[in-house]
Amino acid sequence: MQILIPYLCVPNTYVHDFAQALEGQKHQVIWGSDNLFYNHWQPDVVASHWAEGYLFSLSQQLGSIRKVKDYHLEELHSNLKQKREKTLILAFVHNVKPRYGKDRNFNSLLNKLFTINYDTAHAFVHLGQESIIELQEFYPVEVYQNKPVLVISHGLNELFRASYPLTSETKPKSDNFRIFVPGKIRDSQELSFIIQAFLKAKIPSKQLIIAGGGPVLQGKNPLKPIKKTAINLLPGVTIFARRLSDQEQYNELVNADIVLAPRLSATNSGIPYLPTLAAIHRFL
Repeated sequence: MQILIPYLCVPNTYVHDFAQALEGQKHQVIWGSDNLFYNHWQPDVVASHWAEGYLFSLSQQLGSIRKVKDYHLEELHSNLKQKREKTLILAFVHNVKPRYGKDRNFNSLLNKLFTINYDTAHAFVHLGQESIIELQEFYPVEVYQNKPVLVISHGLNELFRASYPLTSETKPKSDNFRIFVPGKIRDSQELSFIIQAFLKAKIPSKQLIIAGGGPVLQGKNPLKPIKKTAINLLPGVTIFARRLSDQEQYNELVNADIVLAPRLSATNSGIPYLPTLAAIHRFL
């Protein structure tokens, strides 16, 4: 089959692993929404992971997704309704709602985009039970009513189990109590939460390992160098301002005493699966 993935340039490896798995099953994977809207070609399936992917090419042409207007969304909605007559459209539910900023007009546009993404889908693929409830609470009933639902495990679970199967060996003991924080740090509130939790933890010889990068540590508006240096100077704190390789991440997991999720709010995430893969029974 020919499967189109509306492209979104994200460091998250999930969608790339997804495409590789499809190609391993002899399917043809095509990236980008240009192929969907600017010719008469009909793919067999559209696998929409993030609604913003539908606007990726347009955003590049305009210089920013913030320059997208309501009439662009109206055109998108019309095109998708036409394409769905012959093409199966699947919506993978990673985050039910947009991640809002301070611009109310842009937040409103994102709401419309997400509604279009879910409204034009024939079926939903959820990465957990919670997003089924959230989607029904947030969107009009006609968006999800009478549409098939499939719940699957987060792909990170299968990837790590296949690459690093558990053994009966006991992990080496460490003199320090290691708190491992995987995943991107998305905003300063998440970073503050992590640091405050570490400082308040009444644990002797504790060590904090922050890994995964993200907008705060390596994005367009990263933490000011002086603040980053100050955090690194805290006794026991180590920051990796990048995404760890799978092997590095597994090594950190095996040596961790507890895994801390750097999230104040989230719908689906691969992070909760990580502790179980390394036989860690403490997760926050």
